[in-house]
Amino acid sequence: MTTKIHLRQGKNGTTACASRGVDGRGNVIRNSRQTYQCMAAEVVGVADFMATPAADRCAHCCDRFVPMMTARHIRLGLPPFTGSL
Repeated sequence: MTTKIHLRQGKNGTTACASRGVDGRGNVIRNSRQTYQCMAAEVVGVADFMATPAADRCAHCCDRFVPMMTARHIRLGLPPFTGSL
């Protein structure tokens, strides 16, 4: 099994697959996936995650990508994110 590339969601390195999203104050809400919080896999930002081949991305992080980007766009006053991976 190969090591997958994970998407960083929080400022402290929390991955998208180890969080439930962001609350109203901009804080990352962690979920119960303790397995993913201290992993030895590579955690990258949005630009690097999008540049990574689909076969090398974490499936859980891919599921969280569009909602995470939409929340970021709304928080910055931009139109909702309409792109995809």
